[in-house]
Amino acid sequence: MKDANNVASLDIARAKHISTATRITELNIDHLEYYKADLKSRLMIFIHDKIKHLKQEEAAKLLDITQARVSLIKNQRLSQFSVDRLIELTYKVGYVLDVTPIALPHLKALK
Repeated sequence: MKDANNVASLDIARAKHISTATRITELNIDHLEYYKADLKSRLMIFIHDKIKHLKQEEAAKLLDITQARVSLIKNQRLSQFSVDRLIELTYKVGYVLDVTPIALPHLKALK
């Protein structure tokens, strides 16, 4: 398995034209690591969508983070944020997550 920095360098948002299976295979990462990176990317894209109309100073104040951290969000630097932190930032822009588990076709899901 690759280290966290290699996994985090996977830029899902910018690689939409490549299939999921191809990305996983070419980057030699396992499905779980891909899933975690995908979750972080989706949260980061969501947060960015909510703050993109704000100046970095305003976004930093709203999120209670530095302007440098706002820049990291805008530049999709996945490795700089944990899933927990992204969930907190989602809350700070006025949203909570509604999680719906989905069975994986390649694994036997517990009933």
